[in-house]
Amino acid sequence: MSPAVRKVLDAYVPATRAGRVFALSTLLSAFGTGLFLAGAAVFFTRQAGLTPTQLGTGLALAAAFGLAALLPLGAVADRFGARATLVGALLWRALCFVGLAFVQGPVAFTVVAACQAAAQSITAPVTQALVGTLADEGDRTRMMAVIRTVRNVGFSLGALAAAPLLLADGVWLNRGVLLGNAVAFVAAAVPVARLRLAAAPRPVTVRSPLAAFGAVRDWRYVCLTALNAVLALHMTLLAVGCRSG
Repeated sequence: MSPAVRKVLDAYVPATRAGRVFALSTLLSAFGTGLFLAGAAVFFTRQAGLTPTQLGTGLALAAAFGLAALLPLGAVADRFGARATLVGALLWRALCFVGLAFVQGPVAFTVVAACQAAAQSITAPVTQALVGTLADEGDRTRMMAVIRTVRNVGFSLGALAAAPLLLADGVWLNRGVLLGNAVAFVAAAVPVARLRLAAAPRPVTVRSPLAAFGAVRDWRYVCLTALNAVLALHMTLLAVGCRSG
């Protein structure tokens, strides 16, 4: 390896072992998500008996449930910590994807998809909280950038891996897309569960989930949140487009 390449890798790879382990976990979970985004629509319409309308309606209701569940799940994260909450969310999502691999009909699909959406909604906040614990204050932005890059790589690899499965018309080959996603989430949860944090997280005063609505009094925070929502729509459009398109 040339000195120039080594220098680039040293500047990119997280400096701590915990950071590298967390990046690996992110790659594994993103790989599973890439499988799902590329192959879910084919499975649900070809094997689960859903029409495009039923699929889109189920996803919309699931997303609404996930949004409503975010505040109470945030209180859970305050109580048990970011690492434990992230591990629980990854394992819960794995269980939900096993369920999605065997659902039949719009009602069962919507219920299981809503349970999955609830766990998905808390994943990003606790990921940022965990990065805040793993990285020094001056290195957190860089580490989040690394995590985002690793996620994009994982999405691409997962989508490529789904291609051979989509070429076949077998039930179990199509089902393998969702089961592979479940396996990826379990594999991602294991290294996170074994992470050794540099210091115990500071105790957090657990408040009522409704207390979070007090932030709307800060108009600058509300404007920033609205702007960020527009910028983050690309992921929602990608997910819905791939699954119902």
